[in-house]
Amino acid sequence: MRAWGETVLLQIEEVSIDMSGNYKGIAQKILPNADVTVDRFHVKKIVHS
Repeated sequence: MRAWGETVLLQIEEVSIDMSGNYKGIAQKILPNADVTVDRFHVKKIVHS
Protein backbone atom coordinates (compact mmCIF):
# COMPACT_ATOMS: atom_id res chain seq x y z
CA MET A 1 0.00 0.00 0.00
CA ARG A 2 2.85 2.37 0.66
CA ALA A 3 3.70 2.13 -3.05
CA TRP A 4 0.45 4.03 -3.73
CA GLY A 5 2.07 7.10 -2.19
CA GLU A 6 1.15 9.38 0.69
CA THR A 7 -1.17 11.52 -1.44
CA VAL A 8 -3.43 8.54 -2.16
CA LEU A 9 -3.22 7.03 1.33
CA LEU A 10 -4.26 10.31 2.98
CA GLN A 11 -7.41 10.43 0.81
CA ILE A 12 -8.72 7.04 1.98
CA GLU A 13 -11.58 7.65 4.40
CA GLU A 14 -12.62 4.13 5.40
CA VAL A 15 -11.06 0.69 5.52
CA SER A 16 -12.67 -2.65 6.36
CA ILE A 17 -10.59 -5.31 8.10
CA ASP A 18 -11.04 -8.76 9.58
CA MET A 19 -10.65 -9.22 13.32
CA SER A 20 -6.96 -10.03 13.39
CA GLY A 21 -5.27 -7.94 16.06
CA ASN A 22 -2.47 -6.64 13.85
CA TYR A 23 -4.57 -5.21 11.02
CA LYS A 24 -6.13 -2.37 13.01
CA GLY A 25 -2.78 -0.94 14.13
CA ILE A 26 -1.30 -1.21 10.65
CA ALA A 27 -4.35 0.38 9.03
CA GLN A 28 -4.30 3.27 11.51
CA LYS A 29 -0.59 3.86 10.88
CA ILE A 30 -0.69 3.70 7.08
CA LEU A 31 -4.16 5.26 6.64
CA PRO A 32 -4.32 7.97 9.33
CA ASN A 33 -7.48 9.61 7.94
CA ALA A 34 -9.47 6.39 7.56
CA ASP A 35 -12.12 5.04 9.89
CA VAL A 36 -11.39 1.37 10.57
CA THR A 37 -14.38 -1.01 10.65
CA VAL A 38 -14.61 -4.77 11.09
CA ASP A 39 -16.20 -6.51 8.14
CA ARG A 40 -19.72 -7.88 8.57
CA PHE A 41 -18.76 -11.52 7.95
CA HIS A 42 -16.49 -11.71 10.99
CA VAL A 43 -18.94 -9.92 13.28
CA LYS A 44 -21.78 -12.27 12.26
CA LYS A 45 -19.51 -15.28 12.72
CA ILE A 46 -18.88 -14.36 16.36
CA VAL A 47 -22.49 -13.45 17.08
CA HIS A 48 -23.79 -16.74 15.70
CA SER A 49 -21.13 -18.98 17.23
